[in-house]
Amino acid sequence: MLISSTNSILTDPKFVTSVAAISSGCRGPDCKSLFLPGGLELVLRADGTPLFDGKEPDDPVIIVHDAPGYQIEFSSQGFTFNTAVDCQVYGLPISALYACVAGRNNTIFSGFAIYSFDLMSSGACQSDVSWTKDLQASVAVNIYQRTSTVAYDRFNFSILSVESLGPAKVASDEDSVADLQKLFSIMYPQLTTILEDIETSIVKFDSSQAWTDLAYLASVYCLQAEITAAELFLNHGYPSWINGQRDILEGFLAIPVQFGTLLLQEIDKSVLLTGGLTTTASFARVSFRVRSEPWTLIMFTSVVSGLVICAVLPLVYAHWAAARRNAEPEPSPTLRAAFANGNPFDTSPPDTWRSLTSCLFGCCHRNRGKYSTALQSPTLGGGGISTHVVARRVTDKVLIAVDRDQHKLDHSSEGFVPGWEKGGIGSWPVGSPP
Repeated sequence: MLISSTNSILTDPKFVTSVAAISSGCRGPDCKSLFLPGGLELVLRADGTPLFDGKEPDDPVIIVHDAPGYQIEFSSQGFTFNTAVDCQVYGLPISALYACVAGRNNTIFSGFAIYSFDLMSSGACQSDVSWTKDLQASVAVNIYQRTSTVAYDRFNFSILSVESLGPAKVASDEDSVADLQKLFSIMYPQLTTILEDIETSIVKFDSSQAWTDLAYLASVYCLQAEITAAELFLNHGYPSWINGQRDILEGFLAIPVQFGTLLLQEIDKSVLLTGGLTTTASFARVSFRVRSEPWTLIMFTSVVSGLVICAVLPLVYAHWAAARRNAEPEPSPTLRAAFANGNPFDTSPPDTWRSLTSCLFGCCHRNRGKYSTALQSPTLGGGGISTHVVARRVTDKVLIAVDRDQHKLDHSSEGFVPGWEKGGIGSWPVGSPP
């Protein structure tokens, strides 16, 4: 009962969907901005007949274009009521509601307190007003009239999407205060009002009016019972329902907004307005696709970029380290001076007759791959000191030269440093001195 008649207006997907807030005061987690297009049940053909007559297509979606509706925004704003003017006790001695309503600058402020179920047995709701000292919930309300294109599911009448929201027209002002006060008096009528209605029905002996009055009283008492039960469950059964009392108040205030759409359509149908509130509907098919919020895309891009960078950095470092290991060592100044005037180990072309004679007598020597040494004369770059350079031809293309004096000096130092780091070893293609 509670879910179907009060708060469901703000939660049932057949009636409501969330939209972006318009008013500057509706911001943060306490802001609730909803659009109520009226629902598919209110959509009728131009002649007033139902939309579903058995001749419609089998398409699962119905799109209503330029549907009239209301956007309602609830927010928490500090407001102090003038209890003598803004507040009043509504209802009977055994069931009452204390409600406050005020309007300021197109914003409606409302608060209420429900007579406790535990105190109903005393029947002093009207005489004992101690329960009205503190409001159980209060809220600020902004209401706008808008049009939109709404897609409904034809099987359960739920709202699938709301597109093309039209410009907002303020529908809440100080005149709305009287409308809400009238709502409270209808939902919680005074005892004198009930007796007057019964007396009128008996005097006029109008059976149709009597049944109408009985239906009205039944719906009113059902709503009162639901609100009282909600308060009872909140205090005893659902202590974790943090916004329970505010939810009840918001659902209560949404009743005229929801049925205001119905009123607009009834006026349109009764006076045959053209253009203003006439809409068109079409049947369609729908396909669903994933729609991500911007923050999810940013997070996904950041994570993927981080993984790619973490994978590339080791490869770049490995390439850099390998290039550094394979870099040719810098020859020492001594070696550069030794090879300044060409390769000192190049010899004159061999004497063919001498080589042949030596081989015949068993004196043929293979010098390929052997060491050869040369004493370098003092040079300007050598500091006036003679230097021995030893070399070996390992292949036809590479010549390794070692400064023997520099190599000994490196091994005799306190901290051993490889000769090639200090330039003691150099390698060049044969015939290409440094």
